[in-house]
Amino acid sequence: MEKRTYRYAELGMLFGIFIGGGLGVVLFAITGNAVYIAIAGAGAAIGLVLGAGVDRVRGDRDDEVE
Repeated sequence: MEKRTYRYAELGMLFGIFIGGGLGVVLFAITGNAVYIAIAGAGAAIGLVLGAGVDRVRGDRDDEVE
């Protein structure tokens, strides 16, 4: 079985959901305002954008090596 390699966009989304979800739940527990649950979605979006940017930069560097 071949080991899977993960792209930074995937990892960025994963960590964005973890951080955004955790922050959203804490803020929801403190304030009782359900709008803070949407922070998990914002975290995923930010993580995706940052991860895709890193993938693009690393992809350009990998092309130069070959």
